[in-house]
Amino acid sequence: MHKVTAPLSARATALALASIVSVGFSGAIYGPSLSSIAESHAVENHIAGFVIPAHGAGAFTGVALSLHSRLDALMRFRSSTGLLLIAIGALLIGGRLALPFAFLGAFLIGLGYGLLTVGLNGLFARSFGKNSGAMVNLLNTMFGIGSVSAPFVFFQTDGSIALTFLLLAVYATLLILPALAIDDRGKTIASEKKSTVSTRITTKQFAALATMFLAIGTEVCVIGWGPTILLSSGIDPLTAAVASSWFFVVYLTARTAAIFLSLYIRPMLLLFFSLVSLFVLSLCAWSFGSPYMWFIAMGVAGILFPNGFSWLVTTIPSVARIEARIVLAALLGATLMPLGLGQLASVVGTQDMFGPLALLWATTISVALWTGFSR
Repeated sequence: MHKVTAPLSARATALALASIVSVGFSGAIYGPSLSSIAESHAVENHIAGFVIPAHGAGAFTGVALSLHSRLDALMRFRSSTGLLLIAIGALLIGGRLALPFAFLGAFLIGLGYGLLTVGLNGLFARSFGKNSGAMVNLLNTMFGIGSVSAPFVFFQTDGSIALTFLLLAVYATLLILPALAIDDRGKTIASEKKSTVSTRITTKQFAALATMFLAIGTEVCVIGWGPTILLSSGIDPLTAAVASSWFFVVYLTARTAAIFLSLYIRPMLLLFFSLVSLFVLSLCAWSFGSPYMWFIAMGVAGILFPNGFSWLVTTIPSVARIEARIVLAALLGATLMPLGLGQLASVVGTQDMFGPLALLWATTISVALWTGFSR
């Protein structure tokens, strides 16, 4: 069995929470700033939009690096390295150099994003005993605060990508040296060399990871397609934008509430509640005339990742580097499932897409139940 880390000090906990804010901010800043990036480089939006897959490629690389045992010793500095990469990447984008440097900057930010997501979620899932579930929810609430603050900061700087990304770089830089105090590996290197830790996974363990793939992939589909579905159903653009804003209010509220709920309710029960709620809400949005309020209520999806992560870490702890595998499954779902849903939209019609989303939630529930929903 993995060796559980000693409880984190208050200082290390605060540093980890502050660090994850930069991760949330960096992942959410491309949407509002994309047009400004395109304008500063005199290119079309679809060209500048390559910063998004560049960020995604970096995130995949960061997670993949966390899977390699030969890099275990270097992972001692994963938190500081992730912050350094975010700072450098932000300077490359904000410096408005040649466009390839912006793509490189996005890749480096994504690389830091991947390293910090794996390291800090794994650390919080193992370092607080019976309160670990609540702490993972707190960590992801701080991530959400970073995400929400990104468009706010961008508009407060009058849409200046130079100032916005400079602020991100400064914030991350201030945390680099203090973050050296964080050893987020969560267990000793030697503990992974014991015979009780396997690099192979069973069929049901694979299904548990598939649950994360489906859950996070479908969540991203709801976030990405929700406003478009509303528009296709006859709702005006302003109302759809307001619905999207309220969705994220519910999203962040759900994550905040889960901090306290997880002190009394096991992560797998919170995950199951969220999945069932999202299935019912998607079915109602598809069946009834106006999907407006149903879509807003789907913000309950905010509790999926932190509680799914906590559930899997405790359900299959004997699999080597399970934290990285969980995040990799989530990233794959977030990348591949929206592509598939986009193809499906051309067949069934965008206005009816809440129906397929309900089917995806039902599939996710079925796979999760098949795993036994242990612990």
